[in-house]
Amino acid sequence: MSFCHERAVQRTRKPHRCSGCAGLIALGSPAVNWAGTTDGDFVSAYYHGECRTAEIAYNRLVDSMYDEWVGLDELEQEYWPWLVSEHPGAAGHHGLLLEGCAPLESTRWWAP
Repeated sequence: MSFCHERAVQRTRKPHRCSGCAGLIALGSPAVNWAGTTDGDFVSAYYHGECRTAEIAYNRLVDSMYDEWVGLDELEQEYWPWLVSEHPGAAGHHGLLLEGCAPLESTRWWAP
């Protein structure tokens, strides 16, 4: 038997790492908590609200390409312009430039 539960957290009681961007969710910040079973194991994850929304949208966009859920941390480079234009908050958490969508040779799109 498997389950999945998602809830909005108004203020976190401790810092967490966002499962979408690996950035810090500070103490007292709003977040989304997802809990469920994956491959038979219990998993609990926290997200920035923007990152969770973008991850859901990305999976709906590429639904026919993959058999399993794809995390936002696995976003392919060809979808970075989509993330910037459709989900600028999540793109900011990922360190993507918000000024434009076309990559330049001298521009670093992904924060190290």
